[in-house]
Amino acid sequence: PLPVLVILEIVGIPAEDRRQIKAWCDDFAVVALNFYAGMTEQQAKAGLSSTIAFGEYLRERVKVVSKSQTPNLLSGLIQAQHEGTKLSLEELLANVLLVLSAGNETTTCLLGNALAALLQNPVQLQLLRDDPSLIPGAIEEFLRYDPPVQFLGRLATEDVQIRSSKIREGDMVLAVIGAANRDPEHFLNPDQLDVTRTHVNHLSFGHGPHFCVGSQLSRLEAKLALTAIVERFPDLKLDLSSPLVYRDNFNIRCLNKLQVSV
Repeated sequence: PLPVLVILEIVGIPAEDRRQIKAWCDDFAVVALNFYAGMTEQQAKAGLSSTIAFGEYLRERVKVVSKSQTPNLLSGLIQAQHEGTKLSLEELLANVLLVLSAGNETTTCLLGNALAALLQNPVQLQLLRDDPSLIPGAIEEFLRYDPPVQFLGRLATEDVQIRSSKIREGDMVLAVIGAANRDPEHFLNPDQLDVTRTHVNHLSFGHGPHFCVGSQLSRLEAKLALTAIVERFPDLKLDLSSPLVYRDNFNIRCLNKLQVSV
């Protein structure tokens, strides 16, 4: 619940609506980030239905926030709209929906993947327990080792030659982040988790003008959560009776459940 509660507070959405918002975001994430690789008809219908319901909820929320003086991201966007910027109501709703979804889905996945990686590599977990100052650097390693988003679509704006492959202007390409983050030509022992690894130039937040706008928030949440976990649960172990099961999503690498013992 941590990432969704944080982004709701920032945007200006009541915390009591957390479960419904989270359910809508989960369905939206399948449509928004999985369409390159295909999805089932059931997933497509659920995604469309949730996106419509989410949009209607946000329309009503805009009306409420418009009458309030409470400063938050939503009120700021509404005010900017009133001052003559190019955001239409539909653009406002689309941006808020995207921020709410992206602001919790990927960080939720990061926390689960990081903890699973640590519990499967107890020597690395002990390093963080012995020296919590390693956690900020370790977060970059978690993002490299098991990134929440596995690939992103990009449209080539010019002809590009990459080794023997010719990408032509206008081609749609997939940047496979999960593979790039384990490139043996760039990372020493790429399949090994190393929380002491330095200069971890991963691509999990994208690159250039498309770099993730929420990267620092995600890092901060991960730092706070993982610090609390390593300090408060010294005997934390993976429950081997419960297998690790991931979401049915080609792109979002996220656990359905991570069962542990303390």
